[in-house]
Amino acid sequence: MLNKILMGFFVVTCTLNAAAEEEKNWGVDFSVNSQHQEYELVDAEMQNLNFSPYFQTDNWTFSVAVPWMSIKGDYFINGSVPRVVNFCTRLQEISPSIIQRLINRGRITTEQIERCNQLSGTLDEMEESQSGVGDISLAADYVKAWGVDEAWWTSLGLEYKADNGDVENGIGSGSRDTRVSLGVGYQGEKWSNHLDVSFTRVSATDTSYEIEDYSSMSTGIAYLFWAKLTWGLDYQLEQAYLKNAEDIKYFSTYLDWSITDNIGLRLVASDYQDVAEYPQSEYAVGFHFSF
Repeated sequence: MLNKILMGFFVVTCTLNAAAEEEKNWGVDFSVNSQHQEYELVDAEMQNLNFSPYFQTDNWTFSVAVPWMSIKGDYFINGSVPRVVNFCTRLQEISPSIIQRLINRGRITTEQIERCNQLSGTLDEMEESQSGVGDISLAADYVKAWGVDEAWWTSLGLEYKADNGDVENGIGSGSRDTRVSLGVGYQGEKWSNHLDVSFTRVSATDTSYEIEDYSSMSTGIAYLFWAKLTWGLDYQLEQAYLKNAEDIKYFSTYLDWSITDNIGLRLVASDYQDVAEYPQSEYAVGFHFSF
């Protein structure tokens, strides 16, 4: 079963130091990844290339993230606004009794069905797969180590995300956001943990759905088995950003193998706790390289 649903989550990160001064550093991160998700009605594939220049000074990091995405299937960026061409086409192929059963189980919503009815005359014109530049974001992050041996850390983050991606085709969230986040964590010899909270202000939307401001929280623990292998467990809770929608909550467990200082391997399994419109599960394997 795992071989059937496990797809590559391939990550290559290349850091190019364009200039370096004391307490200052320029660089560029480049990443490539591929993921697979499974829903009640559809599957999804996504390939993502991310270009992210950054500048560091003291405890601050300033960065720009420019993602290019290729999607086939109902891959979610904003879980409550799925790619309509795949979702609505599949709905046309099943009986009303099955649709009602899915509604009763919370797997689809009446709002989604109404949206499909509005687009019924244009589905044939929409492509099953889509690619293009996703939502571009600007970020400023501050991290301060403290305590005995500076094992504890505190972080402050500010991020602005544009809405240039095409939400109907699944390569954008459909909202223009500003996010403020706070975090605290501990990094010991074997155990580490973190707790992060954030608030997102939605200043504009480019979708028929009404997206509201929302808060989120994430926490996790990790254990270093030996010098190269780490196991971790994360939990995230995100307030619903659509009216009458369900809060988003999911667990992820992972294994990280640091083959060398620059090369790593990650295995990830995620469970979305039967949140409507989100995938039932997600499996990934990742490779990381940096220099």
